[in-house]
Amino acid sequence: MGRSDQSSFAAQVVIDLGFDDMMTDKVRTNTVGITVLARAYLQEVTSLTSQLAYTYSANRRSSTPFTSLLFTSLNGRTKARLDAINDAGYKRWANTKWWEEGYDRIWTSKSDSCDGDEGFGTHRASVVYLTADSEEELMELKEGEIYVIGGICDHNRYKVCTSYPVRY
Repeated sequence: MGRSDQSSFAAQVVIDLGFDDMMTDKVRTNTVGITVLARAYLQEVTSLTSQLAYTYSANRRSSTPFTSLLFTSLNGRTKARLDAINDAGYKRWANTKWWEEGYDRIWTSKSDSCDGDEGFGTHRASVVYLTADSEEELMELKEGEIYVIGGICDHNRYKVCTSYPVRY
């Protein structure tokens, strides 16, 4: 389905990639009792970059895609991995922005969307940080909101690390 066939959902998604230093880039193995399980986890950074591509693809193919995807705190091993894949193909993804700065930049500018490189300039009340660690359940998405998702692949090593993501 092409972009012209789609009706955008007027909300924005921000993927907070500020957890690069918390992910492994080595293969791990686990042992359970006498039995040795060779559970080789994919490198977490590699897994994260695959999930970013899946997120982009799912949004692009959606009948009601989000207005835009913004990826923040792009640096370290995550950036190096993305740069190494398909000649930095992520830079050619339509309707995306990539910031080296953190997502808190959305409050520092006068622009009202992530379409410009200058930021969002939005009110904190319209920003929802989504986390699996929250005790509140989000029942519906609302147009005009900005939804921030913590970009971390940690195989549950860090419980509640995205519960208090505020860094402003």
